[in-house]
Amino acid sequence: MTTSASASIQTSYQELQKVQKEIGKLFNNKQILTAQLRENELVKTEVDLLDESSTIYKLVGPVMVTQDYAEVKNTVASRIDYLKTELEKVDRKLESLESKAEEHRKVLMELQNKT
Repeated sequence: MTTSASASIQTSYQELQKVQKEIGKLFNNKQILTAQLRENELVKTEVDLLDESSTIYKLVGPVMVTQDYAEVKNTVASRIDYLKTELEKVDRKLESLESKAEEHRKVLMELQNKT
């Protein structure tokens, strides 16, 4: 094996590892976003069970603060929309990185087969 072929294989392998590391980070982000989305959907379900005259409290630091029903519904709905949008972005980025990783694997296999 020539040194240039060895260097090409090493470079390609490092690029593949870099992409795989990024994919791992995105999977972690996706798990966090999914958990936050589920939590907010649960809050929405609980708020939907209440009527408009119910007193709603929000924990702010060590203090319980009353919240307006309509404000809570709007806040939770906008958070859910935001989290769904972020999840879609992460999914698109994951698809892109997975195809990039597949390309790197093919290049790596070709380089290894040439030697």
